[in-house]
Amino acid sequence: MLFIDRAPHQDPSGCFPLGDFAPSEVFNLTDGVAWVWSGPNCDGRVTQAILPGQVAIGHGMSLFIE
Repeated sequence: MLFIDRAPHQDPSGCFPLGDFAPSEVFNLTDGVAWVWSGPNCDGRVTQAILPGQVAIGHGMSLFIE
């Protein structure tokens, strides 16, 4: 399970948008790393990795998880 701003995503995979005007809170309850990207649609560069079990503020515009 992946939570982005408290919205649940069951069995997440692919690219998800993050907040447009404020950084999003991400709670990664999956077995994989959630990669935060600087641009929309998982473009640009990776700005941070959110590890399994970690809660973090996503400092970017999108998030990719396998």
